[in-house]
Amino acid sequence: MRFKLLAICLLCCLASNAQTIDSVYFNKVKSIPVTGDNFDKLLPAITNSGKNDSEKLLLVYYWVYEHITFDTELFQSSGSVIPQDISKTLQSGKALCYDYDKLFEAACNYLNLPNYAIEGYVKFYGFKPGDNFERSNHIWHAVFINNTWKLTDLLWGSGTLNIKGNYLFVKKLHPEYFLADPKSFLATHLPADPIWQFKNRPLSMNGFISKADRIDSLQLEGPINYLDSIMVMLKLQPGEREIKSAARTYHFNADNPNELIIAYYNQAVILINKPTASRAELIKAKTYFTNSKQFAALSHDQSIKDIGAVCEKGIISANNRLKKLK
Repeated sequence: MRFKLLAICLLCCLASNAQTIDSVYFNKVKSIPVTGDNFDKLLPAITNSGKNDSEKLLLVYYWVYEHITFDTELFQSSGSVIPQDISKTLQSGKALCYDYDKLFEAACNYLNLPNYAIEGYVKFYGFKPGDNFERSNHIWHAVFINNTWKLTDLLWGSGTLNIKGNYLFVKKLHPEYFLADPKSFLATHLPADPIWQFKNRPLSMNGFISKADRIDSLQLEGPINYLDSIMVMLKLQPGEREIKSAARTYHFNADNPNELIIAYYNQAVILINKPTASRAELIKAKTYFTNSKQFAALSHDQSIKDIGAVCEKGIISANNRLKKLK
């Protein structure tokens, strides 16, 4: 079974920057109901009145705000949960952060816009300066539009989660989290992989965690060429892309080996599950299982640590199949 990274937003602590809400477009999508469970079939009607890609995505944002709400009950009872299919999100009208992000990703793909899901860190309720992040706890999206990269967090753009007392999601449009300049996101959203800061001198983890509700913009990492790195990333096969990104994630924050453990494990499982895997593929699967096992010992998450035992079985399986190929 493939182990899947479970992203969950621990707190939506929204800024109050006021931006214009287009009431004309908002009213156009309010009347478009959820019909069926196929979002791709809904997107033509949702985006029809948009004159360009930015307006079409704006219509999607407004539609999601109107028809989807945060699932506070599931959030309270389950913590990290397996992300659901978009069809189930449409059926229930409820979503967690991963599900909100999937809706935006589907819209970007429908419009043929280059896009990327960004997992990373947000400061949870009760966060204190200096607290470490041992795993990613949120997900948002980058989209290349109008010849530049913009960031969107549909969940944070749709309301505030109040977790004092009874959990309550207060719906309110916060367009500062829609197609935003990456610089504005860094105050609240720190990508696990630093290339998605879109800065040649990324903010360091210490710069992010040194203050409770702000960042220390003077604490920076060493120089990188983020544009070249992104271009290389987008050309890689998904599995190799996942491993490359996870390696940068671990280098950026050694308290979080989980993404690297999962990336190695996921790709090892894909290779070992191929009935006709070649010798080279089996050797690569064995290497990935070995790497995942070694890093699993560093995790603070018991469910991640347990991957080590599964990896040992994978190594044995790879060795047995390699013997048969001799």
